[in-house]
Amino acid sequence: MTRKILKGLGVAALVLFPAAWMTYQVISKTVVECEVCIEFRGNRKCRRAQGPDRMACQKTATDNACSYISSGMSDSISCGATAPSSVEFFGMAETGY
Repeated sequence: MTRKILKGLGVAALVLFPAAWMTYQVISKTVVECEVCIEFRGNRKCRRAQGPDRMACQKTATDNACSYISSGMSDSISCGATAPSSVEFFGMAETGY
């Protein structure tokens, strides 16, 4: 009986430890939140994103906004290269890049 309990605890630890570690890694790297608004070919979209720094956050929010207002690869690339009409950072963004 005791061996079954120990074996069960060992299996549970082998499953839960990697899941907890991966969750911690994802959460600990997200420190900046931002909102980017893009105007492209007469359309405007604002999207929020999170990232480990300002540049990654802005890129993610820009790509996300462009996915709503562009169609096709050429449009998507052009939209992504467009300067945002507004960018706002939240959280720990004041620490810089």
